[in-house]
Amino acid sequence: MRISPSPLIPSFLVGLMAACAAPIPAPQPWPLRPDPVGQIGGERLADLLHLSLDLELDHEAREVRGVASSWFRALRDDTSELLLHGVGLEILEVHDAAGEALVFEVQEPQIRITLARPLAKGEEEVLHVRYRAQPERGLYFRDETRFSENFAPSLFTQGQKHNHRHWVPLWDEPNDRATLEVRARVGLSMELISNGQLVEVERHSAESRTFHWRMEQRVPTYLLALIAGRFDRYRAPHPSVELEFIVAEEAGEQRARETFGETASMMNFFEKKLGTKFPYPRYAQGAMADFVTGGMENATLTLVGESMLGTHEENQDLEGRPRRIIAHELAHQWFGDQVTCWGWSHLWLNEAFASWMELAWVGEVEGEDARRLRLEQYRERFLGRADRVALPMALDWHTQGCSPNRAHHVYTKGPWVIEMMSRFVGPKDFDAALALYLERHKDSLVTADDFVRAVFDATGRNLMPMVQQWVWSGGLPELVVQHEIAGQEVNLQLEQSQVPSHTVPLFDCPLSVDLVTSIGRVRHELRFSERSHAWRLPFEGELLNVLIDPDGALLSSLRQTKSEAFWMHQAADFEEPLAVWRALPALRQIAASSPAARALLLRILREHPEPLLRQRAARQTTWISEASRAALVRATCEDPAPSVRSQAARGLSSHAPGRPFNGRDPLAQRLVAAQETETSARTREAITALLLIGDAP
Repeated sequence: MRISPSPLIPSFLVGLMAACAAPIPAPQPWPLRPDPVGQIGGERLADLLHLSLDLELDHEAREVRGVASSWFRALRDDTSELLLHGVGLEILEVHDAAGEALVFEVQEPQIRITLARPLAKGEEEVLHVRYRAQPERGLYFRDETRFSENFAPSLFTQGQKHNHRHWVPLWDEPNDRATLEVRARVGLSMELISNGQLVEVERHSAESRTFHWRMEQRVPTYLLALIAGRFDRYRAPHPSVELEFIVAEEAGEQRARETFGETASMMNFFEKKLGTKFPYPRYAQGAMADFVTGGMENATLTLVGESMLGTHEENQDLEGRPRRIIAHELAHQWFGDQVTCWGWSHLWLNEAFASWMELAWVGEVEGEDARRLRLEQYRERFLGRADRVALPMALDWHTQGCSPNRAHHVYTKGPWVIEMMSRFVGPKDFDAALALYLERHKDSLVTADDFVRAVFDATGRNLMPMVQQWVWSGGLPELVVQHEIAGQEVNLQLEQSQVPSHTVPLFDCPLSVDLVTSIGRVRHELRFSERSHAWRLPFEGELLNVLIDPDGALLSSLRQTKSEAFWMHQAADFEEPLAVWRALPALRQIAASSPAARALLLRILREHPEPLLRQRAARQTTWISEASRAALVRATCEDPAPSVRSQAARGLSSHAPGRPFNGRDPLAQRLVAAQETETSARTREAITALLLIGDAP
């Protein structure tokens, strides 16, 4: 049965207030703090105020040339030099505001520029850098789109992490903010779009124009973006924000609206949840050919790859990925763009919140069960990257030697940490704290301390112990749980099996345990902090199951030893999708020798209302029998979810070599009929492969 949520905060969540890790013997102090200098790009010599680009983008030569101008205000007296970043650039000359040529020295990635005279604190100066470059990173030229066989020129930029310095000289760290202005000339009948709003367009010839864009809000320069191409542009209604979808000419309006069409509803939902309006007057989203990452939240101009652009039928095999990426990048306009991490070691403050908000939208449109299962997928991805698990989310000087790409766990562990914090504070109070955090730090830089203080001021809750344990430290509780029944008591033993180190602690956490009996369910609120613990838990009636962390409230890895009957009981409880999800791997092992387990797994495949669970059941149906064969064919032909049909069809590939689907097989006839009406390309291909095996001599 389903436990109704209590209107009060459960006691085990209140216990999270003290959730700091127990000290461990180590040569280094613990917990570790992220490096406050090296990972914010070093110390600034001046405050960047404005970045203006006057460029010519030569598609045929794959070249950019022009002038990059940076307005600075000195932060100290006697400032005699200023720094920019540049890699692989040909710097032709540098002038100041008076037009005087300045001495510069290129020491990649820095460009050190000696001023004509020292600046006093607060005094402003402009650096005009004339340059040219044929970049291999940061600015990308493309000649085609997947929607046409004809020549279709386009280009785009991608700044995060340190990519802009490869195509333009600028201050290229997230620890400063500037207004942006772009004048760029493009040919080949392309149009150019950048941050902010269009000021004017100057036509030079039938195929060449200069576009002038300006962004009035100050943002980190890694959020600068340029795209150019032969586009179709579609508007969407919103009461206060100008919304636009940008796609290649041949892509069509249907694909644009199918991919981006939920944006206005997402924006309204986020504004309500966060208690603050969208930060900018305009928001455009562009789908670019052969984009270099999943998506990028450039201020007012999010970019995604053309692979996400499709009709409803074409997007079926993406399993909701466009929806989640669109929501993720939209959330970044608050978390990352308006409020920005103070250097890359604090990247979790951008990405964890964006991933958590992405799942909030999934819960809004697909239901809470889908949100929780997507969060569970993030946990499994985190655990599947062994080289990431031990890294703190806020990387410290012990771990900075690793590649920046190893910080991927901020996307998977990150939303779990935010979820635990929200549960501890309480969802409504947590949302109110986020509103204060965003308002207080609007257009500025933040660290975890800023977030903790906002939550404390809004709710009185202290998240610092959780930050110490889950952000500044790495790892997670790796729990090994066993139990014995002694009369009307359960003797429960728990061990933390992770190896403590200077980054991985022994965790101090609350833990819920449900004893399911013939007369109901009893919850015990426990706490663990040492290497091992033992508890004696009373119950009444016949014990049917022991559920550890039944609500999925704790980020952990869990190895629980219990009977086949208990696993079967857990997998059969359709009212608890998370419990079923966690039971399915064990059920698959039991199915090797248990007809009842095989029948239950096939029942989940046929009947469970949650598509993610039916898909997981299809993946676990790996044994070969008449029943499994028939169930997978039925799922391939009839399941309403494309992801389930596709997974079931792929599962049938293990059956085909031993017993091909020939024309006399009634199941093969069902596959032939389904192939004719199937709208999922992936499923059609899988069915075709199955039938080809059957036709082979």
